[in-house]
This record gives sequence, C-alpha cells and structure tokens, in this order.
Amino acid sequence: MEVNKDVIKGRGLLFKMSLVSSVSVFLAILVLAGISIYSLITSCLESSVVMGNNKISGDINSFEFMLDRYYDQLNLKDGDLVDRQGRSLGNDHSVVDRISSDLGVEAAVFIFDHDEYRRISTSIYDNSGRRAVDSYLDTDSPVYSSMRSGKDHFERAFISGNEYITVYRPIFAFDTGENIGAISVGMKLSAIDNVVIHGTLSRIIKIMTGAAVVLLLLILTNTLICNAVLVKPIRSVVQMLKSTSAEDGDFTKRLVAKSNDEAGAVAYYYNLTMDKIGKLIAVIEQQSKALLDIGDRFAKNMTTTAEAMNKISANLHNADNLPEHSREFTDTMNVINPGNIQAKDVNGADEIDVKNREDIALLVQELSRFRV
Repeated sequence: MEVNKDVIKGRGLLFKMSLVSSVSVFLAILVLAGISIYSLITSCLESSVVMGNNKISGDINSFEFMLDRYYDQLNLKDGDLVDRQGRSLGNDHSVVDRISSDLGVEAAVFIFDHDEYRRISTSIYDNSGRRAVDSYLDTDSPVYSSMRSGKDHFERAFISGNEYITVYRPIFAFDTGENIGAISVGMKLSAIDNVVIHGTLSRIIKIMTGAAVVLLLLILTNTLICNAVLVKPIRSVVQMLKSTSAEDGDFTKRLVAKSNDEAGAVAYYYNLTMDKIGKLIAVIEQQSKALLDIGDRFAKNMTTTAEAMNKISANLHNADNLPEHSREFTDTMNVINPGNIQAKDVNGADEIDVKNREDIALLVQELSRFRV
C-alpha cells in the first residue's frame, strides 16, 4: 500500500485536528452569536416598546394641552364636538396635523355618539389617500371599557394595515363633565423596529468582528497546542519507526517518555517492544552461529564418509586381490565407525545426526562380509 509522505510528516494530522477544532469553535461561536443576537433584538424591542410608551405618554399630554388652546370648552352638540364659538372638530384637522408634525406621531380625535366612539379627525391616511375617519372603536375591546371608565389605555393596534403602539385618553364636557369623546396618539411599531434593528445591526457587526478576531486567535493557539501536545510526540514515534524500518535499522534507539498520558504510554510500550525485539535478535544470532558450527562439522563428517565409500568401491573392483587389500578395508571400516561421526549442539543437547549414523552402521555390517 502506498503511503502519503505528508501524513508521515504529521502535516495531515495537524491540519485535520486544527480544522476540526476550528470548525467546532466557529460553530459554537455562531450558535452563541445567534442566541445573543436574538436575545439582543428581543430585549431591544421590549425596551423600545417601553420607551415608546413613555414617549406617547408625554405626547398625549401635549395633544391635550394643544387641543385646549385651539378649542376652548369643548361640548357635544347635535352629534358633533364643538367649542364655545361653535367650531367643529370634525372639519378641522389642523391640530392633529400639528401634533403629528411636531412630535413625530399620529393623532386622532373621537366623538362619543350613540354609545360608540367614532373617529372624526386623524392624521392617518388609508391606502386610497383619504383620512382614516368614520371608523369606530370596538365596543368589546379593552380600550372602549377604559374610555367609558375615564382612564387612559395603552395598547398595540392595527390601523390601516399598520401596527401602532397607542394611548387613548377620554374627553369630558367642559360644563357637565360628561364623557363626550377621546383623543389618541400612536407610533408605528415598524418605525421603532427600524431604529432598533439599525442599532442592533451595528452592534452585531462589532460583535462578529470581535468574534472573528477571537476565532483566529483560538485557531492559532489551538494549532500550537495540538502541535506541541499531540502531533510532536506522534512525529517522534514516526521518526523512530522510520529509523528502525530502514535496511540498516537501528534497534538501540529509544523514545523519551515526558508525560504520564497516552503519549507517554506509547513511548513506554514502544521502548518495551524494542527491548524484546533486541533480545530476540540476540538469541537468533546465537542460534544461527550454533547451527553454522554444526553444519561445518556435519560437512566434514560427510566428506570423510565419502572418502571411505570411494575406498570401498575401489576395493570391490579389485575383488581378486582382496587378501592384498584386507588391511586397507579394515582401516576404512575404522574410519567410518559410527563412533567417529558425532554432532552436538552448542548447548549440550543430544546428538542430532542419529539417523545418518545408523544408516552408516548398517552399511558397515552389510559390507563386513567382504572383509577377509
């Protein structure tokens, strides 16, 4: 199997570990940033609604004050709100327009007619471009109950398709104190949202920029730590294995265990394995020398046997002269005597060439009948 040299050098492992840790940190920051952004926007919107309510609380006071200045001593007459000079509010939108322009809110005036509150003047326009007048408050709504009770009422309301935060305040007749109508001011919730979102986006950009810097620092720090704590010990093991796997490998080198963790355990067991391999190599070398020595002695014995056999063969060809060669035959038998062929191992084990010696002994017995 082909091995990637870059992986052997540890680059691949360091890159993968850095990538995994960096992605994990990035995802953690992303999740935390999302939660923080959501919480920030939610809290800002809640705060903006509270601030909006505080603003329109002051605006309704300004509206009431301006209405008293323009229309003195309001009363209900013939189904219309009029001042003591008889001027009707139903045909005059100057006050609501002034409030809308000066305070940045929408204003409206209601008349209480036949047990209902009808809008007779407003700065709000509908989709057709006309003022959104002649609409009624729902008699089952909380705002209707508050107006009939003579109390201010805050709520979110949809007017001409837009959501507003509004405050309503009842109007009382100058002479009788009778509830004759109501006034209201409101702010578009979308306008508040735009301000909040714009400010929130600026904060988000700052947060994300800071998070990116922190992420880069964490990646760099994590890479250095991984290299020192994990990759460097692994590289040491790889280099040691590379050294021992070479053709003239050195089995005497050992790793230095500098920690009590898994890296230290790897170094300890590597050294233990190398010690056992070294002892095994020493035993193999010793046994090899012993086998070579036995082989040499066995070869010498075989040479002697071959020479003896040659002499026997020569004597058989000269059968007519057996008496003349009887002494040589006797000498030959003495040469190949089983007692002269011995082979023992270096550790004092039993003789290892017993079968050969038995065969030679049988051969001697077979040929002894030729002796004179």
